[in-house]
Amino acid sequence: MRRAPYYLRLSALAVGVAIAAAPAPVLAFSRVKDLIEVQGIRDNMLVGYGLVVGLNGTGDSLKNAPFTQQSIQTMLERLGVNTRGQVMQTKNVAAVMVTASLPAFAAPGTRIAKAVNAYLGGGNATAIDPSNVELAVPANYPGGVMALLTEIEQVKVNPDQPAKVIIDENSGVIVMGADVRISTVAIAQGNLTIKVSETPQVSQPSPFSQTGDTVVVPRTNI
Repeated sequence: MRRAPYYLRLSALAVGVAIAAAPAPVLAFSRVKDLIEVQGIRDNMLVGYGLVVGLNGTGDSLKNAPFTQQSIQTMLERLGVNTRGQVMQTKNVAAVMVTASLPAFAAPGTRIAKAVNAYLGGGNATAIDPSNVELAVPANYPGGVMALLTEIEQVKVNPDQPAKVIIDENSGVIVMGADVRISTVAIAQGNLTIKVSETPQVSQPSPFSQTGDTVVVPRTNI
C-alpha cells in the first residue's frame, strides 16, 4: 500500500488541530436511551380482569352489567358455592379491567452491580444480563454469606428513569423528571411568559499566558 504524500499528511494534521481548537457549540442534548429502542427488546402489555368487593353500594348494577354477575357466579363456583339460576342482588361488587406495560427485563435488583462494587471496593458483582447480578463472596468475609447479603441490602442506589414530562389536562400542572432538558423556548400562558435563551460566551486566557484554555461558557437566561 502506497503511503500518502508528506504534505497531505501535514494538511490533514493542520485541519485536525484547527477543529480541536475551535470552540464547541453549546447545544441542547438528549440521551440515547430516550431516542432509541434495541431491536428485539420491547415492553410487555399486560391485561387483567377481576372483581372488586366491598364498595358499599357503589358497585355495578347486576341488571345492567350481566358480565359482573357471571364473574361472581364463576368465582363462587370455584369456591364450591352453586348460584346458577339464582337471582343475585348486590351493589358492593364491580368488575374491573387493568392494563399495564411491563418494561423489558424488569426484575427486582436490575442494573445494581456498580453500586455493590463501589461498596465492597472490588469487582465482586458482575451483571450477567440486564436483570441479574452475580455476586462472588469475598474470601474470609466477616460473618459469611448472610452478613454480606444483610449489608448489601442496605446499599442505596439511584435508579435511572427515562426523561418524562407529565401534563395534567384538567389542572394544567406540569411535572417533569430530573433528566428532562429544555432548549431555547418561549412559553406564554395568560399573563405569564417564560423565555429560556442560551447565549454562549468564549472565555480566553490572558495574552501570553502559559496556563488556561479557550473554552465556551454557557450563559442561560430564564
